[in-house]
Amino acid sequence: MPTGSGKTRVAVQAIVEAIREDGFRGGILWVADRDELCELAVESWKQVWSSIGSEAVRLRISRMWDGQPSPIPTNDLHVVVATIQTLNSRVHRHTGEYEFLADITLVVFDEAHRSITPVFSSVMKEIGLTRFQRANEPFMIGLTATPYRGHDAKETARLVRRYGSKRLDSGAFANDEPANVIRELQENGVLAQADHETIEGETFSLDANLDGSLDKSELMQELDKWLNQKLPWLPQSV
Repeated sequence: MPTGSGKTRVAVQAIVEAIREDGFRGGILWVADRDELCELAVESWKQVWSSIGSEAVRLRISRMWDGQPSPIPTNDLHVVVATIQTLNSRVHRHTGEYEFLADITLVVFDEAHRSITPVFSSVMKEIGLTRFQRANEPFMIGLTATPYRGHDAKETARLVRRYGSKRLDSGAFANDEPANVIRELQENGVLAQADHETIEGETFSLDANLDGSLDKSELMQELDKWLNQKLPWLPQSV
């Protein structure tokens, strides 16, 4: 799904519906490579669960990034949201604290096109989640707007195999070409219709005398005033 079309929300809602309607049980590990994506996942879990979650099931969400304390194992439905960097640093140093992660039922990788890099593979192996190594391997879901590895066909094939060569969105759109998917989502009101407009620019040069007589802060103030006179539609600070 293209950037901005709601991959996180779609994935969370699908999992919550599986818990509520299909009896899905077990822990969930949600892995991203940036704090912002982790916080987005936590907020999505809170919103979706409070809206359509099962009243009979208690949900616990643990943050595991940016110095957050280690999650405590629980018998409740447990979602651990972590950055790959924090997992990598902590699991190697404190393996015993994270043994419970090996028993999770589902792993979700955000920005999944990066999930075949050495650091991802190392962490998965460390906590016992390497695919096809044991009978009760966890399910894996990958979320990405770019389901390929640059222009490297072999790396892309590795990525496809990591997820069992299964595309969960197969057939979801009338046409899988990126431009057509974006157009379909725009027509359905999921993505905004962008109006593109070229704004004419100018070439600026500083007066040599002005440059030599002012320090940097004064120079920026003078430049600010000049630009606001020339281009009043600019923000008040540049």
